[in-house]
Amino acid sequence: MNNRKGCQNCNNIVNQNQENETTNINNQVVSNISPNINLNILLALLILPFILPPPPSFTPPFPSFVDPGAISLCLFRNTYIWLRNGTSFWYFPIFVGPRSVAGFRWTGRFWVIYGIDTRQIVSFTCF
Repeated sequence: MNNRKGCQNCNNIVNQNQENETTNINNQVVSNISPNINLNILLALLILPFILPPPPSFTPPFPSFVDPGAISLCLFRNTYIWLRNGTSFWYFPIFVGPRSVAGFRWTGRFWVIYGIDTRQIVSFTCF
């Protein structure tokens, strides 16, 4: 009987340890994932391309050269961007980091998610 009781206690201890490990793993996963996900940015990436109206139908005149970091003043506004490689396009920035800008680029028919290295920006103007 004692052996059987001992085994039941062993099973209880093993089950408790498994539950604790699962809880610890779940807590660890949640604590690692939750801070990195910004719900507002996630929703913007999923919804904005479908609800944004097209940008203006004109190409603005080329402005003088500007500091690419100043593009943060254009967040959530239609922005025309000129790049070092000679391309230019309408852009709708939603995030500005230290060296990059994330947002949506107008293809002529719809908005697509697009990131830009700020070192590639020659100039921009926002509306």
